[in-house]
Amino acid sequence: MLTGMLAALASTVDTHLNWGASYWTNDIYKRFICQAWRKTKPDGRALVWVARGANVLILVIALAIMTQLTSINQAWQTTLLFGAGLGVVLVLRWVWWRMNAWAEIAAMLVSSLVAPFLIIYLDYDQQALRLLVVATVSTAAAMAAIWIKGPEDRRLLTAFYQRVRPVGFWGPIAREAGDDAGPRRLGLALGAVATCSLSVFCLLVGIGTWLIGSPPPVWLPSRPLWIGGLLVAGLALCPVWYRLGYDPPRRGRTAPR
Repeated sequence: MLTGMLAALASTVDTHLNWGASYWTNDIYKRFICQAWRKTKPDGRALVWVARGANVLILVIALAIMTQLTSINQAWQTTLLFGAGLGVVLVLRWVWWRMNAWAEIAAMLVSSLVAPFLIIYLDYDQQALRLLVVATVSTAAAMAAIWIKGPEDRRLLTAFYQRVRPVGFWGPIAREAGDDAGPRRLGLALGAVATCSLSVFCLLVGIGTWLIGSPPPVWLPSRPLWIGGLLVAGLALCPVWYRLGYDPPRRGRTAPR
């Protein structure tokens, strides 16, 4: 158990260090400092050294913040608060073609500025209000960035769509790629997620009730009927979510190029 907990901690730390270094290297140094400001193209060696320096910087900042935290719960709530501003933006990045990199940057900056004030002036028992405020303000900043800067280059968006075929609101880009499925595919994907989640829930509860001998609910006192109903429902939903998620209707869609 101790080894598993240490492995989980190490994987989380590695993920955030590499994720943060990627932001500093590709999104800030390469794109803005080199390409936009200096009008140069950095070589691979320079990018590697920037990533290494970013790892060290992020680690130092994390250690400095850690000394000010009093519990794991406080650290978790603070992390959620800083990440709440990016939640909506990261989802829209995949389902809406007008979402751009400037919107992500605006959401991160605004959440980083708003979160410390909420930590100071709102108690920890008001965490739900904190998350709502950060998410609302950051999403509004992202929408403003979209309105000011506009979408990404159409050629890049079309190339991305042809490679990934994301679901959602990609109307103009989808038509340029020869695909007119539109939001219908997003609805099918959400239906697959909902039915698959319900299927897994029914199977887990049914098998768990049978293995550990937990009692059925009050409104259905028959234990065999409760277990059998859950297992039948879970198995019956499998072809439903499989067809919605892996075999959607192909009308109006051309083969990927």
